Amino acid sequence: MNARLTLVLAAIATGGAVLCAAPAAAQTRVVDRLFDKADGVYGEHGYARLGWERQSILRNGAEQIFTITLTGGAEYSLIGVCDADCENLDIYVTDDRGVEVTRDDQPDDYPVVYIKHGGTMTIRVVMKGCADSPCEYGIKAYKM
Repeated sequence: MNARLTLVLAAIATGGAVLCAAPAAAQTRVVDRLFDKADGVYGEHGYARLGWERQSILRNGAEQIFTITLTGGAEYSLIGVCDADCENLDIYVTDDRGVEVTRDDQPDDYPVVYIKHGGTMTIRVVMKGCADSPCEYGIKAYKM
């Protein structure tokens, strides 16, 4: 199911970028619109919004770090989305001991990761490619 869900989310992100390929001023709310679409897709696959979401801007090559506390016994997914100028956004997740749990460092602008255990996780978001810096991005958590 994860592979299929990832493909559907990729289609949403790609379609959203095409629809929103406009000057930066016209790209306001791109992240919100992509999250709205992702909410529907995740909901259809049995996931619920966790209530954890971050939105910001990053220059090309920059990164931001966040933490999230997850309860054991559930599957979680984090999705990243970004504006039409974004070419490559990556997510890296480590546990409270600094051990990498998962990552999506594919050369795309819609990273998706799955986490199957609880604890305090550190999420590092890296803007690997932004054609017109800075790029707006968001990351959102879902729970199965």
